[in-house]
Amino acid sequence: MIEDLDTTWINEIEKKHSQLELLELVDIETIKIDILYTSANNNIECIKTIDYCLNKPNFVSKEEIISIIKDNNTYKDNSYILGSILHYNVTINNDNVESFVNSEHEHISSFNKFSSSSMINDIILEPSIHILYDINSIVIFMKSSSKHHGNSNNTTRRVFYKPSSNKKHTRKRT
Repeated sequence: MIEDLDTTWINEIEKKHSQLELLELVDIETIKIDILYTSANNNIECIKTIDYCLNKPNFVSKEEIISIIKDNNTYKDNSYILGSILHYNVTINNDNVESFVNSEHEHISSFNKFSSSSMINDIILEPSIHILYDINSIVIFMKSSSKHHGNSNNTTRRVFYKPSSNKKHTRKRT
């Protein structure tokens, strides 16, 4: 008797439910961080990828970014300094997925949040739909800080002062 029951409707509901789960907004708790090491000639030497667990969902603090930079400022015995930080956040929610799919290339940028900075600041991320969760990322550009590469503008000029003892003085007469 149980074998005669039609359970296809249950399977259809489960399938729709699983599809809706992919479109639910979820907080960003882990994010992919790509660290690009560049030479003095701006050639990419290496790309390192880290899956980073955030201390607070949707928020990367300035201290976390500094820690990541300090932990990754050397590669093959060369030291690197921060060049710039980019972060990419997909801000599509389940209400506008259809308009995103049907939109022209000019309107796609309104669904994406892309920003660049050469300063270290807190990064606030918006929740993203589950299916596009992995696209959210941070890219850190590290540039070579070796002094033997290229010209460096950070040089100190030494000035030597030698007082001369043969200097003639003019006397004022009154």
